[in-house]
Amino acid sequence: MGDLLFCSTFDHGDNEELHVDLVRFSAPVVLKEVRIVQKQQLAHITVETRGQTAPDSFKLTVYSNDSGNPLAPTFQLLGKLDYNGNQTAALPLKTETKSDMVVVQGLYTALTLCLYGTVSSHHHAPHPLPFPSGPHTPQSTSPYSDAHSPHNVLPRSTPASHKESRLCAEPQDTRPQSSEGTGEEMVTRGDEGKGRGVAPDAYDELFENFSPVNSPDHLFDLSDEELGSTKRGSTVPGAYEEFSDEEIAFPDVGFDMEDGGVLDPYLYGEDAWLTSPASFNPYQCVFGHLESFPHPWETPHEALMNKLAKPDSTTASKQTATLEEATKLRETVARIRDSFSQKQVFSQQCSSAWRIVEQIEDIPGLLYPGLAQVGSKSWSELKEILETVVNLTVQSITLSNIHHLPPILNIRYLKAGLKLVQTLAGLGQYYTYTLVKHGVMELLCTMLGTSHMASSVKLSVLKCLDTMTDYPQGIERFVGWNLRSGSQRSLIPYQCILNLTFVDQTVRVLAAMTAILKKPTSMSS
Repeated sequence: MGDLLFCSTFDHGDNEELHVDLVRFSAPVVLKEVRIVQKQQLAHITVETRGQTAPDSFKLTVYSNDSGNPLAPTFQLLGKLDYNGNQTAALPLKTETKSDMVVVQGLYTALTLCLYGTVSSHHHAPHPLPFPSGPHTPQSTSPYSDAHSPHNVLPRSTPASHKESRLCAEPQDTRPQSSEGTGEEMVTRGDEGKGRGVAPDAYDELFENFSPVNSPDHLFDLSDEELGSTKRGSTVPGAYEEFSDEEIAFPDVGFDMEDGGVLDPYLYGEDAWLTSPASFNPYQCVFGHLESFPHPWETPHEALMNKLAKPDSTTASKQTATLEEATKLRETVARIRDSFSQKQVFSQQCSSAWRIVEQIEDIPGLLYPGLAQVGSKSWSELKEILETVVNLTVQSITLSNIHHLPPILNIRYLKAGLKLVQTLAGLGQYYTYTLVKHGVMELLCTMLGTSHMASSVKLSVLKCLDTMTDYPQGIERFVGWNLRSGSQRSLIPYQCILNLTFVDQTVRVLAAMTAILKKPTSMSS
């Protein structure tokens, strides 16, 4: 078990919070056992300390540092103790790590702790460290340790404080040496000077006693003649020593004057703090090309198409980057157009249906910036590609066209169509108007009202409606303003979504519907 290295009580009053206490040794030790002394039990045969541990049940975690590795960022865990108040809890340790600090942590109000171990073999018996005073600092009975509480951490004592303690505090008798103890003289807080091996008269040699002549009030009471006659190197007590500017040693900042380096006197002169920084001189700067920003009502597709329509030196790189996407878009649309020219292309027995759906899923990524490149070259070709893509979109979101497909294929086909709607509507007003003319908004509302529709699909439909209503053409169709007299389209999207809010919906779907219903009011205001 080893010798008793530390025995003391950490008292935190009635504070029932989590406490962390520190035990510091003056020399590295090897801990063998950690023990919690129960209430009213004698801590050790060599001491008169009795346990004051409270409450009756808590858990204690013990950490220690590795004095052989001072660069270690954390303390190592020694173990945990479950204290129940019925008996003394002990934690035997098998580690041989040398440490000089031990940290305990737990939900206790008072803790009587004993630490057993041996002093490191290559160190002499440690000297007792001074104990900082405070209401929560334990009075240790071991000459090896110094206990600190994080609630009352005080700086270490200076020699002046030792002298004041000797002059003002009455010394206390040391405890007698026990034959079964640690073999070191135990000291109390009042015997710090004796514990350090300093004779009582040693303070008179280290510190000069105060006298009327040497008192702090008279150290600088010099007459005008004495001040005038005081020169450099004077031995007058308390006199200040003057330094000339030439004797100030400037640090070597690494400037090599032979390489042509010149220090700016406004920045490095002795009166640099009095001068203001140099003002900005625009003629000493090189300005690049001014950045131009597109109109806020233009979409990225429209802004890119306007730039490509008027080529210059800055758009040459963009022309090259968009040519590949435009070529892929033409080829993909052409293959899909040829496939749809065949009959029964989406029949359940047709193996090419999967390949066509995969090609439709690739179109949204090619519309921007590929469609801008096509439109900058030929507007008629853009309209032709757009007509094909819109027809694909209408077919993919028509429920009657996907009911006969396999379950996995029909959901992929439906989601590909919704992605096309959202991408086309985000390109600009012209593309939204094209979708509105083909009745895409009514098809989306029909899909919302279909029973047993998944919430993820409903959210995708509402996202498409939100994108389409960002433009005047979409919002007018949404509230039914542009319906012609005698029109067969009696379904108004606004009324459709309003009716669906009275049906049981998920929280996310209902929140999205409510946001879209508020959109016409916010745009009109």
